[in-house]
Amino acid sequence: MLSVLYVIGGLIVCAIGALLSATRLQRAARAHRRSEALASSMSEGWDGWFFHGFASMTTGARRIVTVLELVGWAALGLGLVSLGMRLG
Repeated sequence: MLSVLYVIGGLIVCAIGALLSATRLQRAARAHRRSEALASSMSEGWDGWFFHGFASMTTGARRIVTVLELVGWAALGLGLVSLGMRLG
């Protein structure tokens, strides 16, 4: 009985991680679109160039962190599933 709970818990953890990661990716894309709109409205000087580059770097960093979080949630879920299978 306990092994079934571990397997179900692992699957739930994987699903939660996937949903959280999808939400974070949507937020990062929304923030990047806002930053791009602001950068395009700025003048073509160094400030617009810098702001565009900084917005792109920030979006990339957010996406990398999101992928790493997804990997962590998946590892936790798969660990629970494998523990449940070994106990069962």
